[in-house]
Amino acid sequence: MKSSDKGVAAMSFMFNKGLYKNTFFWLCIQLISVCLVTNVSRAEEVVQVNDGLVLNKDVLTTKDTKDTKEEKEVTPGSSPTPPTSPSPPTPSLTIPSTVVDIPATTVTLQFPEGATVELLVNGVAVDSKLVGKTETNTRTKIVTQTWYGVGLQDGENTITAKIVVNGVESEAVPVKVQVRGTPTQITIRSLETRIPADGRSTATIEGQLLDASGNRSGRDGFVTLKTTDGEFVGEDASPEQPGFQVKAQQGLFRVSLRSSLKAQTVRIQAKLGDVDSFTQLVFETDLRSSIVTGVVDLRLGKRGTDYYQSFRDFLPIDEDNSTELGVRSSVFATGKVGDWLFTGAYNSSRSLNDTCDRTSSLFRDTQFCEQAYPVYGDSSTSQILTPSQDSLYAKFERTAPSGLGGCG
Repeated sequence: MKSSDKGVAAMSFMFNKGLYKNTFFWLCIQLISVCLVTNVSRAEEVVQVNDGLVLNKDVLTTKDTKDTKEEKEVTPGSSPTPPTSPSPPTPSLTIPSTVVDIPATTVTLQFPEGATVELLVNGVAVDSKLVGKTETNTRTKIVTQTWYGVGLQDGENTITAKIVVNGVESEAVPVKVQVRGTPTQITIRSLETRIPADGRSTATIEGQLLDASGNRSGRDGFVTLKTTDGEFVGEDASPEQPGFQVKAQQGLFRVSLRSSLKAQTVRIQAKLGDVDSFTQLVFETDLRSSIVTGVVDLRLGKRGTDYYQSFRDFLPIDEDNSTELGVRSSVFATGKVGDWLFTGAYNSSRSLNDTCDRTSSLFRDTQFCEQAYPVYGDSSTSQILTPSQDSLYAKFERTAPSGLGGCG
């Protein structure tokens, strides 16, 4: 054989050998796949029982019914647990408010469709004629029922409802309702704890009429107010009665109190019939800006020609009308000195509070001899700030955090 023929034969043998190897390889893969599929199919046993499907026998049972699907584990040799009847749902009961002014309220109930419901107030059944509106939710099968004008009594009331579903009775959670009664108590307070004693600042005083349960009464009435100092602002509801009268509406009243010029702690009383209450308010020292006023009179002339002195000086008893040099002065000053308020006055010719007839008093009113040129229609007021029977007065004062302190 020639060398070329030998080479061709060798190449043909190698090609056939490789083809045989590939064919054998794919046959092995197919055999392995068939074995796996056969083992898997043998591992599951499917048995059709009563239109149900049982997988892994004696382990898990699934049974289809018309409306529900129940899944349960079954242990060999044990009996299934009998089903229990569901308890009826608790009805829902709501009211607009737990405290009402009138002895009646609106009640809203929610319960399952087909249930029998009974509404109770303080253990007494309510007439079903008070049902004003009924709505049914077709998706949830819940009925919403509204009762109008359910009667109550003064004080505390308990509202509940009973529901019967398939012969099983349940009760709603009780709801407490308070009806405002007649006033048996009164409260009063000041919105401000202290205001300046400047004769202009005001404080708001408010109060409530309370019933026996401590709730605000919805009744009206006239309350008598009294204060140890200051002045109530506004119209007196009954001027012929002593004190300041204010009308309480729906158990509430409010009034304003104007301060005086005296720094002090004032006590305010509110009274309704035989019931009263008190509160306190501080008129604190008004550290106002300083002011000084006065007069210095220098006169040279005969004694009997001084028309601005008293009659006694105008007509001297000794009839001595000789020429003389006279000097007199008076001064008033008030203002802040550090944290203190100073008030002082001095008169060189008489006591500070002399009257027209030369009577010396601690306080005095406006004297007729001083009204030489009265101003008609003037609404201004005057206050005596220097109570003294002498010709000199001085006072330092301030309001401490807890009250009034000072010296004079």
